This record gives sequence, structure tokens and C-alpha cells, in this order.
Amino acid sequence: MDIVAPVFIADTDVALDRCVGANRTLVDLDELRVEPDIISGASGPFGDYELQYIHCDDPNLLGQGIEFHPQTFTGIIDDPDATAEECHEAANAATLPDVIPVEDILEDSTLHEGVGICAETVENNLVLLWIDDVTVDPYNENLRTYLTTATQWRIND
Repeated sequence: MDIVAPVFIADTDVALDRCVGANRTLVDLDELRVEPDIISGASGPFGDYELQYIHCDDPNLLGQGIEFHPQTFTGIIDDPDATAEECHEAANAATLPDVIPVEDILEDSTLHEGVGICAETVENNLVLLWIDDVTVDPYNENLRTYLTTATQWRIND
């Protein structure tokens, strides 16, 4: 499952301290589905998605970078073969911020090859996104695309 860098658009607007009119990539971890280049609106970032990746080149706006749904628990893990229990513990340790800023993305300081994201969704799914590779697009503001392997477990209620 590839988390594709959104195609940068310079001509955007601002509403409620958020970028409007920019491309964004949305990720539904319950369906293991990526929706690239969806135009952002003023209604908010998420809907049924657990992750939004957006860049408007304005550091004063909210949610620039990779933003996780506020009801999704996320954490970093360093084992590609982690068990569901280990991933659950990592997600609930909440070691990832709600927003990974664009600066961190460009420096590969938080997300990089050989690290995993564990996420627990509101629909009781547990997902490990293991980053197998990171590609840089010099023609797209040097934004990163993350090539991942996704593993999903259903949490027993």
C-alpha cells in the first residue's frame, strides 16, 4: 500500500486555518485503501479516513504534513514481523504526534525506510504499515512517497 505524496498546488485558499484547494492523499486503514490527489475542502480533513497527507507551503496552517485522525491511536514500531499484541502496544503508546510536519517529512526524521506505523482505528482494526522504501520527488517539492507493506488485524470487542 503506497502512501503517495500529494501533487503540490501553489494556488490555494485558507479557511478555518486550513488549506483549501490543495491536493491531498487520504488513507483508509480499515479498507486498506489510498485515495491520492483529492482536493481539500473547508469541511475538515477526515471523513472515513485515518490519515491525511497534505502540503500547502504555509507553516501557519493546521495539519500540514501527515495528519492522523484524532481518534486513531498511532505509534512507531521497529519490527516488520511484529505480532498483533506488539502492534497494539505500540499504537496505544501513542509515540507519533497527531501531525508529522512537512519539515520532518523532508528530513526523514520520523518516517523512513525500516520503520513501521501501528494504528488502532475507531472501527477496531489494528494496522501495521511497514515502510519498505521511500521515494523523493524533486519535481514535487521533494515530498516523499512511502512504499509500505500493510498487515491488518481485527481487534476482538
